[in-house]
Amino acid sequence: MQRKIERPDLESRCRRALHMCCIGSHSTLEKAHRALAQSSYPKLLFAGNPGGLISPAFAESFGKGLKNCRVVQLSSGIDYLQEDHPEVIGAAVNEWLIDLGVGSSSKHKVAI
Repeated sequence: MQRKIERPDLESRCRRALHMCCIGSHSTLEKAHRALAQSSYPKLLFAGNPGGLISPAFAESFGKGLKNCRVVQLSSGIDYLQEDHPEVIGAAVNEWLIDLGVGSSSKHKVAI
């Protein structure tokens, strides 16, 4: 006789995983946020709308609390913003690098 194993539905499993993840890493996140707030190196923060974990408004507020941080608001997106908006993200990174003096503009690109 085989015993049937009860498996929680996907929503329950996701909720449990998120809960365990957040409990175990709360102090780690606080340390990372403090380090980001104290740092002065350039940062680029992308935010989706509505966002998977944080709202666009929270991302904007968080970015304002950081030194030298540029926030780029994207349209729809929850989990994989780089897949939903590859061109916009690529252009924003390029512009950011040019503004930092690291990248090159299209008129300076060399054909490969």
